[in-house]
Amino acid sequence: MIYEKELRVFQNKLSHVGLCIHSVPADGNCLFSAVSHQLYSTSEHHSALRKQAVDFMLDHSEDFKGFIPDLENYTARMSTLGIWGSHFEIQALSRALGVNFAIHRLNSPPTLIQNFEDSRWVHLSQHLGVTTK
Repeated sequence: MIYEKELRVFQNKLSHVGLCIHSVPADGNCLFSAVSHQLYSTSEHHSALRKQAVDFMLDHSEDFKGFIPDLENYTARMSTLGIWGSHFEIQALSRALGVNFAIHRLNSPPTLIQNFEDSRWVHLSQHLGVTTK
C-alpha cells in the first residue's frame, strides 16, 4: 500500500534525527493527544490541554482576534472534544506551556513554532493520526 511505503520513508527520515512515530487516534482530539503524549507519556491529558489552549486564547484575545474574527464562537466550538485543533491551538499551547513545537511532514522541512529561546522542543508529525516521539 502506498501509505505504508510513505510511512516507512517518513519513519526513516525521523529516525535520522532520533525520533520515532507514535500513533494516536485521528479523532479530532489528535493534536491534544499527541501533545499530551509528548509531555506526559500518555494521551489521557488531551482534554486538559484543549482547555488550556482555549483559556489562553481567551485570556490573550488581542493576540488572536486579528486572525480569528469571531474568537468567542471559535473558542466555544474548540472547547468541544473531537474538534480538530489547528495552528492557533499549537501557538496557544506553546505560549501557555512555555515550550516550542516542531511539526514534521514527510516531504517538507519541519514547521517551527519557537516562542522561547531556551525551552523544550515538542516534536509532532502531521499525517493521518500519527505523531512522533
